[in-house]
Amino acid sequence: LDLIIGDLVLLQFMPQEQTAFLQKVSSLLRPGGSFLIRSHVINEDIFKQSPEEVISKTLERLTDDNRKELIHLLLLSRLRDRLHNPENKITRIRDIIESAEKYRPKNDQERNFIATLKTVASKREKNSALDYVAQNEAEQESLFKKFFKSIQKKSAKDYEDSEYFPIYNLTK
Repeated sequence: LDLIIGDLVLLQFMPQEQTAFLQKVSSLLRPGGSFLIRSHVINEDIFKQSPEEVISKTLERLTDDNRKELIHLLLLSRLRDRLHNPENKITRIRDIIESAEKYRPKNDQERNFIATLKTVASKREKNSALDYVAQNEAEQESLFKKFFKSIQKKSAKDYEDSEYFPIYNLTK
């Protein structure tokens, strides 16, 4: 193949499975072929905040118009980053739910938002879905270098925290 495209596909594999996945992708590409992938890397600056601060600062921006975006793009990814275990590179869904349960909403809008967040996370947990994979940029790029010769990275600019969802062009 000349090109394989994947959007947030590494999040679907536990860290110990990612090497085999990338090896398979590489084996499917011809020499010079590319794997174009958007990934998620940890926002390490968020470690300075407690989970409650992460929730509070994210909810300060809450409106009816951006509610869905805040759940999926901002709050879940920020909590995934803040609560990750650096040893196994995983954030347990249960930790996200417990952080949401500890948070004290300031008004009905926040209360409804937290309830929705807990529902989304609980459904994932109930369906025996994977816990969230959370790796930093260096860890991911080190993994990419095992199978690809060239690594080019860019980020979108049209949504908040886009720099933590870089787009890589990996060439075999």
